[in-house]
Amino acid sequence: MDTRPPPMRCQREILRSLKRGEIVGFVADEGRRRGGIVMEFLGRRMAMPPGPAFYHLATNAPILPVYLLRDGKERLKMVVKPPLEFSLSGNRERDLYLITRAVTRELEGTIRSYPHQWHWVSRVRPKIRTRRRAPEEMSFAGG
Repeated sequence: MDTRPPPMRCQREILRSLKRGEIVGFVADEGRRRGGIVMEFLGRRMAMPPGPAFYHLATNAPILPVYLLRDGKERLKMVVKPPLEFSLSGNRERDLYLITRAVTRELEGTIRSYPHQWHWVSRVRPKIRTRRRAPEEMSFAGG
């Protein structure tokens, strides 16, 4: 997986795609060494990717959290949540932070709800601070 920022031509294509109303996916838990916005993520100070915030401010495209849950041994269930809501300040740097924080908090909530399903490729994986769950709580509800 290549986690480098996309070349400028890719960034322009992402902007064009979003302006046309197309869907663009971003990895929100990649943990950056450079260029991220530093905030707490699962109890650790991490540099989180600002891409969703940057593109939202540039296009006003909604940010919908999407994740996959294992449903048995060979099936995945895609969960698409409603668009995130945030109050913007009008200050670009502050708004980049506020939106990235909202994305990060949503991600943390999902990871805490399904810690046994989270796989992070980065070398600096934060510890998940969550209460122990009884096995019956770990099963999938709803189908």
